[in-house]
Amino acid sequence: MISIQNIEIKRTARFATFGNLDEKTTDVWFVIHGYGQLAEFFIKKFTFLNPETNFVVAPEALSRHYLSTHQNKVGAVWMTKEDRENEVKDYVNYLNTLKDTLLSEHQHQYRLNIIAFSQGCATAWRWVNDGNAKFDNLVLWAGDFPAEIDYTKIPERFPEMKVMYVYGLDDEVLREWQTYEILEQKLKEKDFLFSKVISFEGKHELNESVLKQVEAIIKK
Repeated sequence: MISIQNIEIKRTARFATFGNLDEKTTDVWFVIHGYGQLAEFFIKKFTFLNPETNFVVAPEALSRHYLSTHQNKVGAVWMTKEDRENEVKDYVNYLNTLKDTLLSEHQHQYRLNIIAFSQGCATAWRWVNDGNAKFDNLVLWAGDFPAEIDYTKIPERFPEMKVMYVYGLDDEVLREWQTYEILEQKLKEKDFLFSKVISFEGKHELNESVLKQVEAIIKK
């Protein structure tokens, strides 16, 4: 008789940082990568930020895989549908631990922000919903909304958190997931969440000029 069971283990997680974390820091950014990306490359998208006043943390998802049959490129993935409840629990615990480890000794006032891209959007939503942090800003970039979250309760639970949604008008990955009509309907149904929705001429990518626009809105 086959029995499928689980056991909790210790493991090592990887993350990248950019900038300084001290009394001059005004903004801490957790940047959550998408499917098949790695922290060391993803964080480079945020090096335009002033390192004297910004501290950027790019956690890397706990599961990695080869991106091609040639096995010369590796990416990381936050979860799959297999044993999904435990995968979500594991990465929420990981992100909580990472945040606490890095920030516990820094109690001066700063904004705590998330920018999540693609698959990272679902990860960010679950971290906000199930984690132990209260964020000032949540920026969702070209990602979907986990079905299990009750979004009507988010504004009441996190009244200070501002939420933005960003997407490209020629995003080939979004078009694979769903039509733009479905995305626009989802955004309309959840318009009570968003302080700003930004669309731009571009594909499934982090656009630096739009990132700078997002930064300006957050720091306004």
